[in-house]
Formats: sequence, structure tokens, C-alpha cells
Amino acid sequence: MSPQVKYTTEHRLVPWSKLKINTALFGFRDPADYSDKAVEPIAENIAIHGQLTPSLVRDVVDWYEVLDGGRRYWGTGLNIRKQIAGFTEERLVPCQVIIGAASDRELVGAAATSNIARQAFNSLDRLRATVLLQKTGMPKSEIATCLGVSESTVDRDLLVAQTDWMMAHVQAHAIGQTDAANLLAIAKKAERLDDFRRILGAWIEETKQEIEAENRIRQAADDDPLTGTALWPQKRLTRDQVEAWGDAMKTQKEFAAATFKYRAQLKREKGVRRIEIDKLSTDVEVMTFRDTAKVYYRLVNLVDALRPIVKEKSEQEQKQTDSVMPTRMGLAALRELGLDELAEELKSGDQAELGSPGEPDPGFGQPAARDEVDALAEEEQ
Repeated sequence: MSPQVKYTTEHRLVPWSKLKINTALFGFRDPADYSDKAVEPIAENIAIHGQLTPSLVRDVVDWYEVLDGGRRYWGTGLNIRKQIAGFTEERLVPCQVIIGAASDRELVGAAATSNIARQAFNSLDRLRATVLLQKTGMPKSEIATCLGVSESTVDRDLLVAQTDWMMAHVQAHAIGQTDAANLLAIAKKAERLDDFRRILGAWIEETKQEIEAENRIRQAADDDPLTGTALWPQKRLTRDQVEAWGDAMKTQKEFAAATFKYRAQLKREKGVRRIEIDKLSTDVEVMTFRDTAKVYYRLVNLVDALRPIVKEKSEQEQKQTDSVMPTRMGLAALRELGLDELAEELKSGDQAELGSPGEPDPGFGQPAARDEVDALAEEEQ
């Protein structure tokens, strides 16, 4: 729900060169959302149809401040740089100009609500919006209403935002916002903020070095480098490590690497990938629900992690030899991995090596059923 506003607007056509964005006040989204690649679809649409939705702006004497419509602004700017016919810095842009006095609190709240209506905030966008709304003097209850979240969520976001070093880690995708908030709360209560800052910083630096080492190995093997979210340390922060840090702070123990009874995971150490699976020979009857759920959760994660590696290994070995490696996975499982050509070759070969043709091993490559076990898995996430 948008905060009640007390201003009116009037429609004007404003030269693009007169528009400016105040990211310090209205920078809700990740800067990557305004890159040329991100705004290219909008730019193409504007080039064909023109800007159909006016931007919300306020008159600042010699220029206009864009309150809502940043992606449209950058989309038009991209068309200008591409020298698309009809696009110059003096191109007229449809705008709704605010008439009368309006506070930053009103305007930032309205802009945030408008942004959410078009595309929901992710956790980091919401964190930025929470900070900006608080800076305007908006009370916690109104921030929660504006963003459509609980007041406790606002409290967690502000805890991260008010801890400069953690906010920097979250913005750098070194740790997720939820983990950051939960661990900060534990660290503050245990009076171990400095300890936690040190151990988290060391883990982030070590993880970055692992990613760099893995990319060097990939480069030496002429493999594609890790890109995008695969470069984020937070993608390698396991539930077990988060729990281990939390438990260490709660019990006033030394920080240590995560350990757990039922190990099934893909680990990376100094760029080397290693599968770790404990020899499980435990009487299921003596295992708790949580124990069995964690085994299930880790095996599903391991299958997801191994899927691209199976494809990678197949492609590497097929480059080295003309032969096709034998498999017992089944044709359907191979196709699930995107190995259609290999599946077809095996289909015409010795089916005895495959077991039942076209049938994957039970559960292999299939999405996990949604049941109460998954509810616990999501709790771990």
C-alpha cells in the first residue's frame, strides 16, 4: 500500500537532457539492472512504440529529478548512444510533473510502491529501499506497509544496513541478506561481533581465492570460466557453515569449519572439486526426522551440483576420444542432462549396458516431491 500523498501532477513533454536520476534517494535496484544489457529490451520497445508510460518527475528549477522511471530513462539514453533515428538528447519524454510541495518521505514511498507494482523487490532491493525510506524519516510501521513486509523484516534489514561492514558484504554478494541478519543478531546477543566480523572476512577471502583458482584451472583446460552468480561467494556458503558459526557464537566456542554426521556434498578446495559421501550404515529407526531430512536435502543438492559436471566430463572425454563412454544412467536421464547426442548414440548401441532403455534410475534427475521434508530443507536454506 502506498503512503498517502498530498501532491498532484500535470503532464509535460520534457527534453531527455533535462532529466537526471538521484540514485542516493531513489536507488532501489541493483546498478546492474540499469546496464545496457538489462535495459536493451526496454530501449527496443521505446524505439518502436515510443515511451508509453510517463516518468514521474519533480521540477528542480533548471532540470527534472526522475522519481520513477529509471529504466525508461536509461533505455532512451541507450537509443541515443546507438544513434537510433529520432533519438537525440533533446528528444521529448512524456512525464508526470509533481505540482505543489511534496516531502522526500512521500515521494520515496510512492516511488518504492510503484517499483514493486511493476517488479517485486528481491531481498537486496528491499534492503536498499528500507534504508532510503528510513533516511526520509518514515517510521518502521509505515516502511513495512509500503514494502508489504512485516515489521520484524524491517528490523532485520535495518540491522544489516546499520552495520557498515556487513552491508558491504551483502552488496558484494559475499553473503545473503537473510544469513547476514540472522548471524548479526546472534553475534550481537553473544557480544561477539568483532569475532564474527573476523571469521566471516577470512572465509570470504578464502572463498574468493578458491573461485580464482578454479578459474585458472578452467583456463588451463580451455574450459569456459565461471561467470555471473557463480562468482558470488554467497553461492558457496552452506547451511551447515552458517549453523556452525551460529552455534559457536551461542555456546561461546571457537569458530570452526562446519561438521555434520551425514555428509554428502561437492566440495571445492583451492580450485579442486571433491565429492564427499560418508559411508552411511545407520539404522533408520534410530534417526530423527531432522536427520533423515538432512540426508535427503544434501543428496538432492549433490545431484543438482553433479548434473553440470556429468555433462562437462562427457564433453571433455568425447573431445579426447571418438568412443562413447558406457553408462547405466538411462537415456531419459542423459537427455535430462542435455546429452541428447550421447543418448542417441547409446540408444543405437549395446542396450544391455543401459538396463531398461529410456528409463532413468528411480529419482535420478527428477524434481524432488514437495512434502514436509522439503519444508525442513527450505528452513535450512
